[in-house]
Amino acid sequence: MEKRSQGIAKSVLKDNGAEDAEIGEILGRYKASKQTAKNKAAEELTALQTKNAELTKKLFDIDLNKAATKAAAEIDMNSEKLPYAMKLADTTKAIKDGKIDEAELKSALEDVLKSIPEFKNKQKEEEKPVVRKIGVEDKEPDKKNSTYAAMAKAFGLPEEE
Repeated sequence: MEKRSQGIAKSVLKDNGAEDAEIGEILGRYKASKQTAKNKAAEELTALQTKNAELTKKLFDIDLNKAATKAAAEIDMNSEKLPYAMKLADTTKAIKDGKIDEAELKSALEDVLKSIPEFKNKQKEEEKPVVRKIGVEDKEPDKKNSTYAAMAKAFGLPEEE
């Protein structure tokens, strides 16, 4: 088919007054431009496929982070430690065919939490009621050797005994 179209192109060019040398040059440029266009299209396709793969991975990472955050909240893991826990977690069972198995992911994070209990949220342990003293203690101040005596003297108040 290619030879036939070349023959037709040569006869059209001869009919229009082109010489054999010019015909060869014109056909050569045409073939080169055709090959350049084909290469450019292939490069663009490769670039688009690469970008698609990158965006797909980013979307997957977002979904994985959402699922991990949800699982971490359920098992009371410190959210600040979650990125480190994800690096330590064995997620091979949790990720199958590009899908996330949330139960397996939760299990993997629980395994990390068992190994490193420091990743557990400390807030719940520290939520015990704390009694804070507000104001002055109930005992009588030592009026002779205290700031009371100094204040009384400064303001001209009588010192009590």
